[in-house]
Amino acid sequence: MKKTLTLILSVFLLSCSENEDLVQSSNKRQGIEASFETEIKDSFIVLKRTCKVYKDNYLVRTFINLDTLPSLGKAIEEIEDENTGDVKKISIPKDYEIFITIK
Repeated sequence: MKKTLTLILSVFLLSCSENEDLVQSSNKRQGIEASFETEIKDSFIVLKRTCKVYKDNYLVRTFINLDTLPSLGKAIEEIEDENTGDVKKISIPKDYEIFITIK
């Protein structure tokens, strides 16, 4: 069971590219669906981890964890107005990159 779960999650993660949801639906017969979200506040970042456990096409359990992380500060980004071609520098909050290791 553990090897099957590891294989399913590994294939899912390897098939995803940055910021794209390539999987249309998760395996509800025997699967774990995990999602990670960050919400930027003024002086900190909230990391929300959600795991849904499915067995025999039923949602058995949902785990939700919230953690606060230190803010990474701001970055200066250049943006271009599509209509006029004007370039402006704006300050945007930095966000964490998320890396997942499955054992």
